[in-house]
Amino acid sequence: VKQAYYQDIQYGASWDGVLERKCAERNIPYTALWKGDVLTFGEGDRAATLTMLWPGEEDLDLTIDSTTNKHSMVFRFDYGEHSSLFTADIYDYTDKKLIAMYTNGELDVDMMKVPHHGLGTNICSSALLQATTPEIAVATGSFDISATVAGRFEAVGTTLLEDRFHGYI
Repeated sequence: VKQAYYQDIQYGASWDGVLERKCAERNIPYTALWKGDVLTFGEGDRAATLTMLWPGEEDLDLTIDSTTNKHSMVFRFDYGEHSSLFTADIYDYTDKKLIAMYTNGELDVDMMKVPHHGLGTNICSSALLQATTPEIAVATGSFDISATVAGRFEAVGTTLLEDRFHGYI
């Protein structure tokens, strides 16, 4: 590993500072990313970009009832004509924030990582699917995806791939 990127949110939990300590032990540089940060890998027509969409430091709500998942990193990855949205473990709270912030097609992608492994019914709202229009969605992990969530993808014609049925993707 030559560089680590992370989300610098301190919750007081046992994992706070773990990445920083491990990187320091191995002399690996690390950088916090926030909404609006853009990384470019490669050059010219072979360049790929990673654009952080969520959260920004101003979006943090670290109240006692807040969850880490609410602040999961969301980024768009573009390479050539292909685009992907990586949603980590966000819930519908973040869906609504993203839809309100990005109204000029920034969420429209070819592939989406299904939020929170497709678990629960309060993830990946129909509104988020309308904004993203992914051709393919990938549910990671060996979990039983919610039938409600799977139905949302089916309703918009998105091919849903699940690690437990299609192999780890």
